[in-house]
Amino acid sequence: MEQETKEQKQSSFTKIGIIAAVVVFVLWGLSFFLLFTSETWRGTFGDMFGSVNALFSGLALAGVVIAIIMQSQELKLQREELRDTREELKGQKEQLTKQADFYERQMFENSLFQLIRLYNDNVDKHIMYENKHVGSGRVVLKEIKGRYCFKYYVNILSDIYSGWNRTDDKARDSYIEFYHDRSSELDPYLQTISTIIVHIHSSKFKDEKHYANIIVSQFSTDELIILFYACISVARYKHIKPLIEYYCIFRNLDKKSLLDESHQQYYTDKAFGQ
Repeated sequence: MEQETKEQKQSSFTKIGIIAAVVVFVLWGLSFFLLFTSETWRGTFGDMFGSVNALFSGLALAGVVIAIIMQSQELKLQREELRDTREELKGQKEQLTKQADFYERQMFENSLFQLIRLYNDNVDKHIMYENKHVGSGRVVLKEIKGRYCFKYYVNILSDIYSGWNRTDDKARDSYIEFYHDRSSELDPYLQTISTIIVHIHSSKFKDEKHYANIIVSQFSTDELIILFYACISVARYKHIKPLIEYYCIFRNLDKKSLLDESHQQYYTDKAFGQ
């Protein structure tokens, strides 16, 4: 469409040039006729050459005017083409940016969901055995797997806490005692949670808290209790405490389920979604 418009304008300039040339020739011919039909034509024969000069001067002037008009129109067309090119490039840039953001988000989500699968695998790997009385003095071992183990972890931690009297920092030190004998089982679990939270926080997406909600929905109350005390007691997990507060990780945690309700003071209210 733009090419057709350009060709139409050039055709118009050609027509104008032809018309201008015809007008100049007509005027020159008229002056030639008048000179030879006048009574004083012999005396003014030399003026005929002056009319020739006028012819070429008129043609030159017409050519200059037409050239200026054509150049002006050509520059206008070039500016329009440059503007259209800029708009097209801008659109392409925006499209490429959207595509880059889409692929970056896709890669981020793939990594996140792989980490969540690893987290669930780590939970499922927890195995404990409980003595169960089946009557007549017989005792058998009952296998406990997955998330059910965390209920027993919390019971063991509660027992250690209740009997702790060796130091003043009862909450932290009793958890360290609990963790010391179970670090091989708890570390893969806690490290995966730490990696997930840091991974979410390192993303550039404005809806990062949406992804944090996904991981929060995975936690049971007993898991949250273990995580609560791990982040205030074990040095390698203290760095995620500010992120736990930022993403309100304990929003679903009933404060009454803590070893002591006063322990909520170890975190800001934001950690509990307040």
